[in-house]
Amino acid sequence: MNIAWCTPFSSHSAIGRFSALIVASIRERLGWNVDLYFGEGTGGRTQPDSGTALGADAAVRLARYDHIIYNIGNHYRNHADILSLTASVPGIVILHDVSLIHLMLPILLSNGPTNLKAELAAYYGADGEAMAGEMLADPSSWADDPENVLKYPMLDAALATATAVITHSDFAAEIVRQDYAGDVWRFPLPALHFGDDELMEDGLDFLDDRLLMVQAGSLNPNKCIETVIDAYDKSGVAQRAQLVICGFGSSARVRELRRDVRRRGLDESIRVLGQVSDRTLHALRRRADIATVLRDPSTEASSAVVLDSMAYGLAVITVNSGHYAELPADSVARVEVPIRVDEVGMRLVDLVGDLTAMRAMGERAKQYISREHTADRYADDLAGMIEEVGAFGRRKDLATRLAATLTRVGLGGEDEIVDVVARSAHEILSPRPNRAEVIYHD
Repeated sequence: MNIAWCTPFSSHSAIGRFSALIVASIRERLGWNVDLYFGEGTGGRTQPDSGTALGADAAVRLARYDHIIYNIGNHYRNHADILSLTASVPGIVILHDVSLIHLMLPILLSNGPTNLKAELAAYYGADGEAMAGEMLADPSSWADDPENVLKYPMLDAALATATAVITHSDFAAEIVRQDYAGDVWRFPLPALHFGDDELMEDGLDFLDDRLLMVQAGSLNPNKCIETVIDAYDKSGVAQRAQLVICGFGSSARVRELRRDVRRRGLDESIRVLGQVSDRTLHALRRRADIATVLRDPSTEASSAVVLDSMAYGLAVITVNSGHYAELPADSVARVEVPIRVDEVGMRLVDLVGDLTAMRAMGERAKQYISREHTADRYADDLAGMIEEVGAFGRRKDLATRLAATLTRVGLGGEDEIVDVVARSAHEILSPRPNRAEVIYHD
């Protein structure tokens, strides 16, 4: 079996790290040939190999493989080149986010105001055309509005030619099924935990004997980092716990967080590191006791940060929404959305105040991850899916012909029956049908 695996492959990308882990497991476990490809400027990793940049002849090269697997996430620079290939060379899409608004926004804006209105109308009808004006007036603010992120996810571009879709939670799978009539597979995302003897690193001399909290991952606004700092400050846990904040973000964002820490007089208790190496993150997590993984809105199909934190045996404070709500209730400490500072603070106080319960939660989390979220399981799941994915093309052709027939008899795209028939054709002929419904009319 020859597979082309298209992914961002930089050290800044968790999806690149995921791809390195999965490709290594597929090669070893299944014996398949898997070639790594990445978009312009998104390479840099060397394990399991350095991969190949997608070039002008990428479509021709990819068409020679038995299957192409496209990793699509909500980041323009990392995924734009990969997304552009899905239209010309259909393949399996691994959808890492349930909103692609930040991937799609630069693409839509580059087409000019008139085409933007037309494309948004094609996605979302009159609502889409109306919102074009708001988008053009202030694109960044529009795309960062939590309501827009979830209401206008713009998944169609990634799903339109997919021969199948893989995603990593029931939460994400249900969202995809609303817009995609083909097969949707749910595989548990593997944790990216390093072995205890790997990547050892000193350089954490700034830590003291207090418990260690880690806030890891990108420094984006939806990660609610200011809420974590506020809860840490107001809950009074500083005497018993220290907090390290690390993750990829602009220099301005790092300075902003450091100013907030200084303003609160917490320089001796909170350290904002910004981007750190895999070695440093591994050392921090081995030393840590608690992790905070808050998301609002929750748009990841699954979070490597929360799974990795659990894999290290940390007690994790997270949200009761999105895929986070699917984690075992006894293995994480949840807060409701919208997130309240006082509730996060209460969870911190509870964990810091009962070390036995905190460590038991971390151990349950570690055992859960070791059972459910492994690279070998992902490789096995992929092997089972590949055996069945070829049926999609036949179902899609049949659905297209049915839709064309309905159109000839006077029914158009606005008639619900066209969509119902197309989806039913996919469903009934699927090798793994979810349901088969027959409706009789008098």
